[in-house]
Amino acid sequence: MLENLKAREKKLGMVTGALILVVIIYLWLWTPLSSELSDVRQEIQKEGITLAKFTKILNNRERIEKTYQDYLGIVKVGGAFQEEISKFLQEVEGLCRKSDVHVVDMKPLVGREEENLRKIHLEIEVDAQQLGLGKLLFELKNSQAMIHVDSVKISAGSRSEGLKCHLILSKIAA
Repeated sequence: MLENLKAREKKLGMVTGALILVVIIYLWLWTPLSSELSDVRQEIQKEGITLAKFTKILNNRERIEKTYQDYLGIVKVGGAFQEEISKFLQEVEGLCRKSDVHVVDMKPLVGREEENLRKIHLEIEVDAQQLGLGKLLFELKNSQAMIHVDSVKISAGSRSEGLKCHLILSKIAA
């Protein structure tokens, strides 16, 4: 059958066959390989950024370990969550006694988990003189238990020179 074709038709058939072969190679080989190469290059860039971050962390390892050791002595690892709440209540009550503040009401709020951390929240209402209230807030801020004052509402108290204060405190449970 190919013998009956003219030279021009044979050349045209060869060119058509070559074009079909080029298209097949492009679609089945070149496009997937270039796509895969592009994906690998993007992955290399992402891994390079991750490597740079980890290298930065490793370069700061001594400082991070020192900070960890500093906080390890401050934060005490506790038992069950109820024990943590009990300890928190005792710490706050002790700070109130130390600051000459009268506790009217103290109750734990529902604990929340935020970013893999358990937080204990405490609502407390106190009657105090201005000096005692200032001392309590100072003691809370500088306590070794790392107590955070989330909310403070101060109003005139029942006594003439006293203040009534409503506090919401929080602490990270170990």
